[in-house]
Amino acid sequence: MADDNQPVPPTQAPQPNTPASSAGRPTPPMPTGRQAVDRPDPPPEPAGGPTPIAGEPAPPKGGGSKTLIILIVVALVLAGATAGYYWWQSTQTGEESESTVSTPSVTTSPKRTAATSPTASTVSTATEDQPIVVTKPVANQLVTSPVQITGTAIAFENTIAARIKDSNGQVLGTVTITTNAPDVGQPGNYSASLTFSAPTTDTGSIEVYESDAATGADKNTVTIQVRFK
Repeated sequence: MADDNQPVPPTQAPQPNTPASSAGRPTPPMPTGRQAVDRPDPPPEPAGGPTPIAGEPAPPKGGGSKTLIILIVVALVLAGATAGYYWWQSTQTGEESESTVSTPSVTTSPKRTAATSPTASTVSTATEDQPIVVTKPVANQLVTSPVQITGTAIAFENTIAARIKDSNGQVLGTVTITTNAPDVGQPGNYSASLTFSAPTTDTGSIEVYESDAATGADKNTVTIQVRFK
């Protein structure tokens, strides 16, 4: 018979909102009352990634694209500068080439003129103002014995003379020359060979002249400076 004086154990009240455990493991009780108030929900993460920490620089946006654009612009500028430099070099080279080609034509012109100057003197003809003209030899020509003397002259009885001297005035040889003038007072051509002795100097002169019929003095004298071997 049971003892009526034995205390009855308290009946455990069931926990509210306690889900059944799975797989035989007990499920921890959900916080109630003050515990649920003291634990606020975590703030949602902003769109586009986590918010940077204060004091740290923000990560660059689109940095790779900007760097690539800068590199492309620098490469284009360098390519343009290089092309411009080579174009300038080719222009300078072309100008130098043109100036080099044109120089010989300028320098040769005086040579042609100098070469034709003695030829022009061969057409000279004696006149009343210049009765005797010597076409050969020319000034400072190198001569040997005999030397050929040619020219035109207007002279009494178509007669003139020539002599050669050294630089000391020593006469080395003389010759009488007759022109082929068709009439008195008209010019006539002449050509004579003058033989002379060996000179003692390196230079000398040839004188072509006419002798005055009354006095025998020289007149209308033409002097040509020559050189000896």
